[in-house]
Amino acid sequence: MLIGAVTSLAQQRHVAFTFDDLPVAGITDSAEARAINISILSSLDRHRAPAIGFVIERSVQELANGQELLSLWVKHGQDLGNHIFSHTISDNLTAKEFESGIVAG
Repeated sequence: MLIGAVTSLAQQRHVAFTFDDLPVAGITDSAEARAINISILSSLDRHRAPAIGFVIERSVQELANGQELLSLWVKHGQDLGNHIFSHTISDNLTAKEFESGIVAG
């Protein structure tokens, strides 16, 4: 019976949306960043859709409300992932630079 239950679970399919460069890529205005994040989260809530947002720590620090925006994602039950500190292309980094970006992020 347990094998049947595990097989049934394995056959279920799930989709999760991913959002790159949170809190908001290229936006420096805190009010605009908040409006965009609330719009995204409201849409996800309305459709009961899971998502994961990948965070650039430098952007969080540059926005006055960066931490608040990430807290909204968590309050809405969405996941967050580390996109390293500055989202530098990792192919061009040494192992030490890559490690520093992860630890700083």
